[in-house]
Amino acid sequence: MEEIKLQFNPIKQPNNRTCMATCLAIIVGERTEYVLDWFQGNPSYTMEDAFIFLAHHGIYLGFFFRPIDDSFFTLDSNSEISLPLFPMKYRPCLLCVNSKRFMKKLHMVFWDGMDVLDPASGTKEDICSYEILEVWPLILTENRYNDLIHRRKLPTNG
Repeated sequence: MEEIKLQFNPIKQPNNRTCMATCLAIIVGERTEYVLDWFQGNPSYTMEDAFIFLAHHGIYLGFFFRPIDDSFFTLDSNSEISLPLFPMKYRPCLLCVNSKRFMKKLHMVFWDGMDVLDPASGTKEDICSYEILEVWPLILTENRYNDLIHRRKLPTNG
């Protein structure tokens, strides 16, 4: 039987203050407006808000680490982040990065396991073009993983 992998689709954020809300929408397979409505019109700016929103949707964030402070972190290629005993390839993560557009501003992007889905551009980008500040891996139960696949109805070539 062919395994179906979870796929995430890029979404362009509606304005400069909705990168986190757009990343959360990408993760749960909804539109950014759904996330903004969930937060009653106030975009999410804290990781605590992200934890609550994702937990409500059956998705959890794992431990975070700061790659710039962590000698165990390596960026092996354009599509591979790794830690000893914890490979990041194919493991979806929220990434806090320095904004490419605004000096001294933070930006949230989503790593789908192979590419960065950047809500600023609404496209998939090369991970090497980002200065990664924090990594927050997603934790999904098998049931939630299968539910997200079913909702997207996007088969892959295994």
